[in-house]
Amino acid sequence: MPERIAITGRQIAVAVAAPPQLAALAAIEERRDTHGLFPILLGKDGRIVSVGSSEDAATVASAIAAGQAAIERALPGGPESADAVSGLMQIRSAGEGFLAALPEDLFYPAGEEFHRSQQVELEDGTSANFELLYRASPCADFPWLSEAEREVTTILGEDRRISRESWILEPV
Repeated sequence: MPERIAITGRQIAVAVAAPPQLAALAAIEERRDTHGLFPILLGKDGRIVSVGSSEDAATVASAIAAGQAAIERALPGGPESADAVSGLMQIRSAGEGFLAALPEDLFYPAGEEFHRSQQVELEDGTSANFELLYRASPCADFPWLSEAEREVTTILGEDRRISRESWILEPV
């Protein structure tokens, strides 16, 4: 048996629903390429031992700039605008590592849901909540992954956004 197994993959499609004032951010997310995430290396036990990054610095910088521009259009030049930009940066840094985590048994699922949540207190006294949920099912005849879904819920005040990714492994 090999020491490690490399999992490769590719992004098939992205669709982002966002309000018109966030169209620039939605377009950036739709263009984001996840090829840097692969290969994902598995150890002999099937658990993840190494994974790449799905974000590059240019995409992150572009998203932050678009977010800042949207805030400036909505709240032109004032302390509210600066507070909103600060909140954007806090949310970005809080969710960065938290949302990037993959469960170790992703490709050989134990059948248990993986759930994490995190609350971030913003400088203006409000809070943002992040919830991450993975569901995975093994193949009927084999221990490796058949299907998985990653769901990320972001809650900021009364606004609740859900993002979903689906993974399907098919024999070839």
